[in-house]
Amino acid sequence: MKLILSLLFILFSFELSFAFDFQDKLEIENRVQKAMNKLDATVLSQSLDDTIITAYQQILHLNPSKIELMTIRLLLTGYDHEAPMNISHFIEQLFVVKSQKDQMTYEYVSQNIDLIENLNLNLAPLYGVYKTRQLNDVEPQGSAKLKPLYNTSNYNVYYGYLHSHSGFSDGKGTPNDAYYMAKFTAKLDFFALTDHSEFLHFWPWTQKYKKIRRAARDYNEDGRFTALHGFEWSHPLLGHFNVINSNSYTSAIIRPTMGFLMSWLSRRPHAFGRFNHPGRENMKYWPYEFSKLKLYPKAIKNVVGIEMWNKRDNLDEYINKRQSFMKNHNFLDNANLNGWFVGAVGGQDNHDRDWGIRNDRRVGVWSTGLTRQEIVQAYFDRRTFATDDKNAWLSFKINGAEMGSRLQAGNYKFQIKFGDKDNETFKKIKLVKSGHVIKEYIIKNTNSLTGSLPTELNDYFYVVAEQEDGDKVLSSPIWIVQN
Repeated sequence: MKLILSLLFILFSFELSFAFDFQDKLEIENRVQKAMNKLDATVLSQSLDDTIITAYQQILHLNPSKIELMTIRLLLTGYDHEAPMNISHFIEQLFVVKSQKDQMTYEYVSQNIDLIENLNLNLAPLYGVYKTRQLNDVEPQGSAKLKPLYNTSNYNVYYGYLHSHSGFSDGKGTPNDAYYMAKFTAKLDFFALTDHSEFLHFWPWTQKYKKIRRAARDYNEDGRFTALHGFEWSHPLLGHFNVINSNSYTSAIIRPTMGFLMSWLSRRPHAFGRFNHPGRENMKYWPYEFSKLKLYPKAIKNVVGIEMWNKRDNLDEYINKRQSFMKNHNFLDNANLNGWFVGAVGGQDNHDRDWGIRNDRRVGVWSTGLTRQEIVQAYFDRRTFATDDKNAWLSFKINGAEMGSRLQAGNYKFQIKFGDKDNETFKKIKLVKSGHVIKEYIIKNTNSLTGSLPTELNDYFYVVAEQEDGDKVLSSPIWIVQN
């Protein structure tokens, strides 16, 4: 009897504690929401730069660095068709920086509730009093060497892409809307929602990223539809970068340099990233983009691709028209000549309710099957191709090893196969070596090409195929590396 009474007492105490905890959390939420609404409604009596500086001073007791000041200014005003961020999202992320963690807890918010409520964005900044925050770019330590890789299993081709948005950031609709349309309307094989992480933060209770992960889990169906999740690190100066398959996220305010981002990514072995829409319209900030694709050796394994189509811009725009930081080279070549091992990808980058139906462009993946593990592995192995046509396919092998492979130097045979499930015909094939076309074929009555191919250390090769209607298909490279 005493045991039963003790258990009942413990249970009652737990429920009472939970009730008090719930009430405490609700009070914190209400107080913070009231404070944030007040900040968002504030009529600023000083310049935006002074507002940013005084926010840094009040929260971090530091001045922002030059790159942080420029970054926050652009995020708050909007840039390159991106929606402006609310003051409240900026303030919250400064508190995340203050906490020195990626996410905040109720306890941390409770400890800082007075500071949150007493913020005054019209308080004039104090010049000459606070030190400037030091942002010495983090250099992830490690080797740039990747081991040889032979993609020689039996593969099937699957179509989809990993770059889209919802109303959780600056798009429309819900995560459920996005995954439903991608699966049942567009009938993609794989898909990921990747909302801008700068909008995902809102204290500990909104849990937007957790809800995206849950939606992906609910719509994932082995053998029919692979639903992945991710986020877009959206830096207005340094460019946009998607991270896929990570259980946590970060932002351009919390980690405001490429080095900080790459260091964060390299510590997550199951996550992979890709450079988004390089060569933006606003050339004013172009010299900063991706720090000109500087190599961060330790992140090489995790950085698997670069977009070669995006939104309305097709493969021809990215391959032939849009110049990179290297003269007479496209961005795929620019990145690989800098030492990255990145394949060809793309993304519809949906901000409207048109996930998968915006256009016919796709990423094709050579995979052993249609499961999360297999699609993720295909990306890590760079077995991807970018296509303007939703069901065109392209296989490129050297010595029997599929695109994405890393081979040792030698004299080999190459094989290129191509086709289209709608029986559309191809008219031209180009074989590219380290950024230069070395063979060009006019196609007549064939869907396969072979030939000899001498290779040397540090070479890489890829294929551009063109259909009669002008649509293009771009393979990922095959690299020649040391043993």
